[in-house]
Amino acid sequence: MTKINFLSAFVMLLVSSSSSLVSSFSGNIAVPLRRKAHHGFNAFIKPNYRSGFYSRKNQNFISLLSSSKFTTSEEEQRSTRLVQQQQQKSSSSSSPSCWKDAYTPEFIERARNSLGPGRKLLDNAPPFGWSDLVQIVRQDQNYAALYRSLEMQTKYVYHRDVQNEEWESFMDYILHDKFKYEKKRTIDTSENYDEGEYENDNKKWQAIRPKNLQNTRILVPNEFPYHVESNIEHWCLWRLQDNVNDEDIEWALKELAKVDVALDTIHWTNPPHLQSVPEIYHAHILCLRRRTLTR
Repeated sequence: MTKINFLSAFVMLLVSSSSSLVSSFSGNIAVPLRRKAHHGFNAFIKPNYRSGFYSRKNQNFISLLSSSKFTTSEEEQRSTRLVQQQQQKSSSSSSPSCWKDAYTPEFIERARNSLGPGRKLLDNAPPFGWSDLVQIVRQDQNYAALYRSLEMQTKYVYHRDVQNEEWESFMDYILHDKFKYEKKRTIDTSENYDEGEYENDNKKWQAIRPKNLQNTRILVPNEFPYHVESNIEHWCLWRLQDNVNDEDIEWALKELAKVDVALDTIHWTNPPHLQSVPEIYHAHILCLRRRTLTR
């Protein structure tokens, strides 16, 4: 019995001594450890011994070290980063890296040959500079020499296909999209017309033409511009009821001057065999700017 009491007293003495020893190291370790915790395990293998590594204020220290976040070695962390970088690289390479990935090769080839006989777009055709355009348009009037990039021509052909599917005519689309005419679904008014069938049919859109035209001309950026350098803008001047005249061109140039200073301009009207939208009169205007503007 005496031996048991002696052992109990000895154990209590050891516990008391350990507590005193631990308390003697109680500095500001809790704050530095919490501050460094987000840096990972390396924050703990280089402790500040002056502040005390085993402070009571850091009672969660053991639980932090036992978590997987802080038991990963430096080599393992480096390997993990390399794996993650490789995965990101492979995932980015599997996503569409080129505009061609959005279209089939057959469709791109169709767009490549969509300019007509003897005119075929090249993949890496250079853009037109201003001196090139002056020679082609002003001097030679060789409008057939102008072209879009293959990417832009492909997007344009796809755009035409979509609008032709949804609209009665491309002119209806232009009247609604450019001149902001109202639109309506075409309705079959024949004797065989059935309203139930109409609801399930894919009827096309049609622009509602007002009796009195309020706006007969409009100047807008070309959505699918020719392949020109970045400081050259391509605009379209659309005209209803009559062909584009000198007064219309003068009005358009004044409108362009309101945007920014134009160093020079070139305008022309394509001959009928080169007009992509022959239903509506329109002219092309190229504008040379001092700097590149947002298209």
